[in-house]
Amino acid sequence: MTPDAALLTNDEAPAMRINIIRTMLAALLLAALAGCGSLPLGKSDRAVVLEAALNNYRKLIRWGYYDEAAKYLRTPDGQPIAADLKTAARYRVTNYTVSNSFVGDDGKEARVIAAIEYYELDSGVIRLLHDAQMWWYDATGKRWYLASPLPNFGVEDEDTVPLTRGAAPMQTLPLPQSPPPPKSAAPATSAPPVSRH
Repeated sequence: MTPDAALLTNDEAPAMRINIIRTMLAALLLAALAGCGSLPLGKSDRAVVLEAALNNYRKLIRWGYYDEAAKYLRTPDGQPIAADLKTAARYRVTNYTVSNSFVGDDGKEARVIAAIEYYELDSGVIRLLHDAQMWWYDATGKRWYLASPLPNFGVEDEDTVPLTRGAAPMQTLPLPQSPPPPKSAAPATSAPPVSRH
């Protein structure tokens, strides 16, 4: 090493210190960011993750990706729930709306009611299903799972939906009765009057 290389000039020393400080700050920032991945999510963060899971599940069901939607199905102990994909494939969803959602006080469980309009491919009759869903939060995986099965399409207690959106369901109304004949003072005769010319 030459004597010139070992010594820094007065102008080079501050620049070298700044580079060392920048490198140390970058290393500290990377360490802090890596540590954030292991922190548990707070209640509000879990609510954001739940909203994203509900939206993704809604889209998967709406567009018929039942195999992908089934990946959300797990028991609270983490075991996958078997989905009847063959039966689900017989149905198409025309509308999926989350009508109610309730999150538990601890933010780790949620109950969701979804209104699902669908039809069976063979019939084409649009039906309405209210799907009650129980969601739970997995702190290890930092994601929400559904402890309920896929929507139970084809059960008998669903409502038929009118074909025109927003229209009231058709009702059968009684036919109007014809008004009674007016009462007259003259007694009714069975024979019509005869005219003479």
